[in-house]
Amino acid sequence: MQSQNMFESSSAPPLETNYNNNDDNNNQNPLSISMQLSEMANHIVNPKYNMIHASVETDHAREYKLLVEKRKSMAGAIDVGGAKGNNGQNGRPGKNGRPGRAGTTRSESKIGDRGENGEHGTNGEDGYHAENGRDGDVLNILLDRSSHPQELFVKYSREQLRANYIQSQRYGYNANIIDEHRFNSSSRFPLNSPNEFVLFKSNGGDGGDGGNGGHGGNGGSGGNGSNGTEQGGDGGDGGNGGDGGRASYGGHGGSAGLIFINTYDPRLLVLTRSETHGGRGGKIGICGEFGVGGKGGSAGKGLLKMGRHGRQGSNGTKQQTNIAHESQNGSDGVTVYRVLDFRTNQIMFEGQKSFTARILSFDVEANDDDGVFEPGEDITLKNFKIHNDGDIPLPAGSILRIAYDPNGFIFSEDQYILPEIGPKQTLNLTNTALTAKILPNALKTSELSKNISLNVQVDLFDRIFEESIMGCTILVQYPINITNIDYLKQMGRGDSSDIIISFTNLSKRPYQFVYNVITHDQLFLVETEQRTISLMSQIKPENINMHPHSVILGYCSEFYQKQQMEIELIYKDTVIQKVSKSIQAVPHFNPTVIDSTDVLLITNNTFRREDFKAFSEIFQLLNIRANFWDLDFYKGISYQEDTRARHTISCVDKYRGKLIILCAKNMDDVQKFMPMDLIYHFGQYEADQVLAADFKYNSGLLVLTPELPKQEEMKKILGDSHVAAHVTEFDSDKQFCGYYKLLYPTQKDVEEKCKELEMEKEKNSLERYVVNVDTLEIKQVKSDSWVSWKYSYGKASMFKLNVNIFQTLVGLAFNSETNFDDFGIFSDQSTGEIIDNPTVIELLKNRRNTLHFNLLYSIAYSLGLESKLQVLQELDGKTETSRLIRDLIRWTLFESVKRETRLGSGVSPTLERLVHTLVHKPHLICETTLTTVIHIFERASSFTYYGSFVPSSLSFGYKFKEKRNEIIKLSETADVELRRAGLEAINNQTIQYFDIDNTILKAKSEISTTEFPKLRDVALTYLIE
Repeated sequence: MQSQNMFESSSAPPLETNYNNNDDNNNQNPLSISMQLSEMANHIVNPKYNMIHASVETDHAREYKLLVEKRKSMAGAIDVGGAKGNNGQNGRPGKNGRPGRAGTTRSESKIGDRGENGEHGTNGEDGYHAENGRDGDVLNILLDRSSHPQELFVKYSREQLRANYIQSQRYGYNANIIDEHRFNSSSRFPLNSPNEFVLFKSNGGDGGDGGNGGHGGNGGSGGNGSNGTEQGGDGGDGGNGGDGGRASYGGHGGSAGLIFINTYDPRLLVLTRSETHGGRGGKIGICGEFGVGGKGGSAGKGLLKMGRHGRQGSNGTKQQTNIAHESQNGSDGVTVYRVLDFRTNQIMFEGQKSFTARILSFDVEANDDDGVFEPGEDITLKNFKIHNDGDIPLPAGSILRIAYDPNGFIFSEDQYILPEIGPKQTLNLTNTALTAKILPNALKTSELSKNISLNVQVDLFDRIFEESIMGCTILVQYPINITNIDYLKQMGRGDSSDIIISFTNLSKRPYQFVYNVITHDQLFLVETEQRTISLMSQIKPENINMHPHSVILGYCSEFYQKQQMEIELIYKDTVIQKVSKSIQAVPHFNPTVIDSTDVLLITNNTFRREDFKAFSEIFQLLNIRANFWDLDFYKGISYQEDTRARHTISCVDKYRGKLIILCAKNMDDVQKFMPMDLIYHFGQYEADQVLAADFKYNSGLLVLTPELPKQEEMKKILGDSHVAAHVTEFDSDKQFCGYYKLLYPTQKDVEEKCKELEMEKEKNSLERYVVNVDTLEIKQVKSDSWVSWKYSYGKASMFKLNVNIFQTLVGLAFNSETNFDDFGIFSDQSTGEIIDNPTVIELLKNRRNTLHFNLLYSIAYSLGLESKLQVLQELDGKTETSRLIRDLIRWTLFESVKRETRLGSGVSPTLERLVHTLVHKPHLICETTLTTVIHIFERASSFTYYGSFVPSSLSFGYKFKEKRNEIIKLSETADVELRRAGLEAINNQTIQYFDIDNTILKAKSEISTTEFPKLRDVALTYLIE
């Protein structure tokens, strides 16, 4: 039996821990006291690592409390509440006034009769008063001895509320003995669920709603005046509208009654609930609307004079005040709980608040005190403090237990039966504990840690005290985890590198563990030359161990294929953590094939195997060869990011006169290609003028990125003062300034001024310029205007970019998540010659606006002039696929000619370079290349076709006719030069023999009419145009 010294008596629940109270008697000998002091000292010296203190301040059980409350349901009720008052009647509306009669018309009357005035509308009636709500009665309840948790047998009596009930200290009963015969009614309530309860109600009735005021009657219209021979009669005046009636207030709410719940067994009180709310006051009615004044009668007509129109009647008044006073809510009642002596019927305890069981605090400790709560671990709950805030004792038999949660991760069947707790007393259970277990499946393999909930409750008759619920959260984690894995994300074939695995011990003691390293496909472990290794290790408390393992990438790895590996951490024979990583196989940059390749493809770590396959198929269709550089694998393009030095083997300056394709994730990747290297790629700083011109028009940069850089961004990069040519400095008082009337200039105004100066300089020019602000200093200067203030922006300089809009600096929006078409086989495996493929033919014929076709078109368009001629030379035209590709290359050449003719002031550089390239590199002359050049000249010089895209008056001042004549003149020169170069190449056996004269004549007579998408139909963007 529990002793009385477990309790603390107080008016409010104490929150501090009392170490003086315990479950044992206070009669302790000195030896016992000494042992206790020793234990306290040890407790202080060796604190618990795994201990959580749950208290009112740290309660996390709100959701569980709401769930418990939501599950409650009413099994039945006894209601002695007051009736609702009747609503007040609405006031009757006023009557409308009768319209006045018109004046009598007489043929001999000189003056017409006056119309009769309209009657006034009558006022609306006031709303009638509402009734007050009835008071609740007194309900006397006796919970019968035969009641049990599955059925509640109730005896009760109902009495009218009287003043002596309120004034009596015994709430209506002056005697200490309850007469059981006074309860004259009874009811049985089956309780089929532990969530059901019986409700006793004695609420006050709600007051009735006030009546609305009646609307005022409208005034009658005035009669019209009659006509007279000389003067018309006056119209009658309209009647006034009636006033609206006043509304009445609602009735007062009735007062709640009293409820007395008497029981011999106080445990039955948990099966009941009570309500004693005062009635709500009735709503106020709405005042009636005013009546509208009648319309005045019309004036009669006369030959000499018209009568006067009648006056409009006045509108009535809408009342703004209500009748009587505002309604009041009824006062709340009380419920009195009484515990009776079953032998004498005497009142043992009574009060207005039943017993409660409120948990104030408890502690959670792990049985294995290593500083970590791990799955499968046993835990102990102790040091409970439970407070009864009621006016009657909490009966013995209440159960303290851990709340069951089917979706939780705490399992416990332990419980503790509480002793009786007196009113306003606190029970300290210092020697009582509940045991529980964290479920082994609390953490999934992919989870490192998780906060789980633990809730404690007190229940009686399986009814949970909502105020008793208290919870805390426990951070569940294993003592060991894989903290980090350092490794190269990309490797080349045959490369080896270290995988460094970091293990962390979070606990306060050493642990042994096992881990597995598993690789797949072409990724091998160097130490075992296999794909799996399993090792055992030990780690010190609160320490980190790093374990390196070398891996090598096989020579059969597919480029840009991700090679998978897993690291498994095994603790107590269970895999507690599994980390999957991948290494992407990327091709090495090969400096030995620079001269034999046409394209440098720069990729990044988001480049997929599917992307590589699509690019490879396009390169194969165009019969061009590529070298590769991965900017993430080599840590940059122009410089190595970690050292800011040139790479030992660099791709920079190696592909001048050729195409570079830059696949970038964002603008940061684009900026890894330094401006100095970019303009050098296009032939800048080349001393040999022949080579400089060759690099200028044969070099290309195709930027592929999800979001293309804007023109301003590219100009900002290329307009750096270290790489751009200085043009001029602006006078801050005359050029770099602006006029303002009221506003003050801002940074945005300065930027707009820079753009304005750039556009003015770029007008009718192929070059591009950028204005850089050297010093931003906004100040007012002397104005030459009478109406505006003049402000100087500071100092600025203009620079000319070392690339122009004719050079191939283009971009295409490219998303690496695109699904490409699968071309399948389209070349002979033995000879390498292109064969017809339905998928490729459909793509080239239908020219669907897909990324696959746009990518093919953009690469073909961006190739250098010499590369395009080489592609044409190698296409035999024997298959439909090769013929379609040949037409595609021809159209990209013609698109360049059209664009240059539209924008330039002279002959297209592409036309000039076509002739120059074939004359100086005659090995490229063949029937296909010669026919292509003749076709382009014939199309460019043809008036009907040419006039369809060239305006009649060019912006650069050249007339259409003059430019056409220049093209014809160049065409005539080209015929002579190409014929001479071709015959010399045949004589020198540089090329195979073909009939040059016949080829030229045939090309001029049969101009190709193949239609292909124009440049504007493909989302290809010139980045500085």
